[in-house]
This record gives sequence, C-alpha cells and structure tokens, in this order.
Amino acid sequence: MNDPSLILVGCVKTKRTTSAPAKDLYTSALFAKRRRYAEAARVPWLIVSAKDPGFIEIDDVLAPYERVMTKLTKDERAKWVAVATSAAREILPRLEIPHGSTVEVHAGAAYVAAVRRVFEEVRPDLQVVSPLEGLKMGEQLRWYNQRVRSE
Repeated sequence: MNDPSLILVGCVKTKRTTSAPAKDLYTSALFAKRRRYAEAARVPWLIVSAKDPGFIEIDDVLAPYERVMTKLTKDERAKWVAVATSAAREILPRLEIPHGSTVEVHAGAAYVAAVRRVFEEVRPDLQVVSPLEGLKMGEQLRWYNQRVRSE
C-alpha cells in the first residue's frame, strides 16, 4: 500500500460537552490514536462525520452532537453523500492531493462505504483504502500502538 496523501479520521460517540475545534471535540482513546497517527503522517487530514457537511476540517469549531452513520436511513445516507460530495468539491482542491494518490480512511464500515461513494464522484483517480477494515476494537488500538508512540 502506498503512503497516503490524505487521511480521513472517523468521528466517535464520546465528545466534550462544549464546543471545540473538531480535532479536540472527540475524546475517546480510539480517536486519540487515530489523530496521533494522522498527525504523525504529516499529510492533510480531515474528520469524517455523520454531521453535515460530512468532511470536517480539523480546526472548524463544532458543538457536541449525536448523529451516527449507522443510524441514518437510506434516504438520510443518500443526502449525506450529496452534501459530503459538495463539501469534498470545495475542500479537496485546496489540499492539492496529487493525481493517483492514496486516501486512507480510519473509520467504521458505514463511513468507509459512504466515503468511497463520494470519492468515486469527486476524485475517482484516488485510491481509497481502509487499512483497519475488519479489525475489532482491540486490534485497531494495537495497530495504532505499533505505528505511533503514545504521548
């Protein structure tokens, strides 16, 4: 697998109780490891959220919310894909991701599937991969521990 040119980190349920920059809003151990991995890669990274617009820039301030991709109806997921596609069209050109690059998605299966649909529409030249696909929570935490030292 090629080194990524962009990393997408999935949101998590556990959040602060007050508004914060997106990179600081999510408080679970899994998110902390995903964040450290993304930061250590020294490439652009975004947060994938069930909250519109779907792709959230890490310094965007968000209020806590409760919305999970797996709980969305088929119609709600289709709307999410449409809104996220629009957001990706706005954000991706600024990131200057080279043609044919790899995008890593560190999120649950429902998020990965939705992201693939967006990238098929917006940047079909990019290879979207999910390196932790199929791993259980403990296996994911070990994967991150093997790649990035804890603080």
